[in-house]
Amino acid sequence: MSFNFSQALKWSTLNNVIKFTYSLVVPILLARILGPEPFGILAMAFVVVGLSQIFIEFGIGDAVVRSSKINEEFLSSLFWFNFLIGSCIYVLILIFTPIVSDYFQKDVLNQVIPILSTVILFQLISIITSALMRRRGDFLSIAKASFISKLISSIGAIYLALYGYGLVSLIFLSLSQAIIYSIILILKERWIPKLIFSLGVIKSVFKFTISIFYIRLLNHFERESDRIFIGPAFGEAILGIYTRSTAIRRSLERFISGSLGPVLFSATVKDKDFFVINNRILDSYVGLLLIFFPLFCFFYFLSKPITLFLFGDEWKLMIELLKPISFLFLLRPFYKVNQEIIKAHLDMNFLNIIWSFNLICLILLFIFFAPNFGIKGYIYAIIITNLLLFIPSTIYLFVALRIKLHFFVELIKDTFLRNLFILIFSLFYRDILNIAGLENFYLLEILIFPFIIILILYICQKVQPIDMHQEIERFMLDFIKK
Repeated sequence: MSFNFSQALKWSTLNNVIKFTYSLVVPILLARILGPEPFGILAMAFVVVGLSQIFIEFGIGDAVVRSSKINEEFLSSLFWFNFLIGSCIYVLILIFTPIVSDYFQKDVLNQVIPILSTVILFQLISIITSALMRRRGDFLSIAKASFISKLISSIGAIYLALYGYGLVSLIFLSLSQAIIYSIILILKERWIPKLIFSLGVIKSVFKFTISIFYIRLLNHFERESDRIFIGPAFGEAILGIYTRSTAIRRSLERFISGSLGPVLFSATVKDKDFFVINNRILDSYVGLLLIFFPLFCFFYFLSKPITLFLFGDEWKLMIELLKPISFLFLLRPFYKVNQEIIKAHLDMNFLNIIWSFNLICLILLFIFFAPNFGIKGYIYAIIITNLLLFIPSTIYLFVALRIKLHFFVELIKDTFLRNLFILIFSLFYRDILNIAGLENFYLLEILIFPFIIILILYICQKVQPIDMHQEIERFMLDFIKK
């Protein structure tokens, strides 16, 4: 069965629309009801729970997608290998939970962490089933499972929050969604592991899976290490505000680049022509710039109305945090494209090296910046280390794939004027609102800005048409119609 890139991208986007609604809109509603503290407790718990999920996945899913031939021996061997790892991890979680609870000085973590970790048992099978779906481009089934599971869990969590269950509602949100999603995928794919195990199968994919696992492990520590420092130093309320601030950026980034990433990896592993691969990279860069530069401007210049309208006065600290966080829109999505191409075609050891160096730098910058800049120091450290990921990965990618200067010429030609006009408008937007007497009408501020941005892009496309802009418009119209 041939891989339909456009169809896969459409259904992957649908899946990310669902994830976006779940990870942004629902938590905002819950944040209004619950306040920052429960989110801080959950963030502490996920330092451990998130780590366990990386161990049980172990790069198995990508190995199934990447392998040229698969059979029952291959799949079952990977499953039982994964099952062994998952069982060991769950036991270790139970052992180390009291230590984590003492470190954060929160006794409630002794109950929260083991409860959240039970999702491991369901994820063990769904890892293989979701990989099989991704392998054949069946992102529609993944999107359906995501929609149903998130709808049920969201309704339940909001109901519990309204009736005063606080932290329990957030635990239900996370746990029920993962369990329902796994069950639906298992029932849909109807794959059941056989009592077969081959050490040769594990050896054949181990080099690839260990590289993926190592990168994800470092990636996890890069994402969660700030919580390890912030939790004991600032408490759960500040940590809750911080994690919600970073979660907004992550939700939007995953919604956009998350649609492209899995499909790009699944498609490019089949590409052998450097010209085709280079064009995919150029299209991805242009598309990401057209989307993420306006988002950067939106969050940098409108951090106050976004915070006060969506979250309320209890979350005021978020106003100052969103400004530096917005710079990550200009770095992280592009590194993610680099990473997917390197995973598919180049040396994984390179990613291992830069991620190892990156994590060391991040910890050192946390230690250096926090005393001088407070809570914002952690964001500054993350920005610098993301720059240290993007620059060498770009250089490596461009040298290895023999990408010429023409690439940069095309990239600048397609995006410079559009982003220049957007920046000029953003700089004077608040002044225009002040003159019009609309500076305190937060909802209007939020709604007018994207409307003008879309108008600027529309005019630029009429004056200077570019293919990627037209492709994005066509894709969105087709997606809405279908």
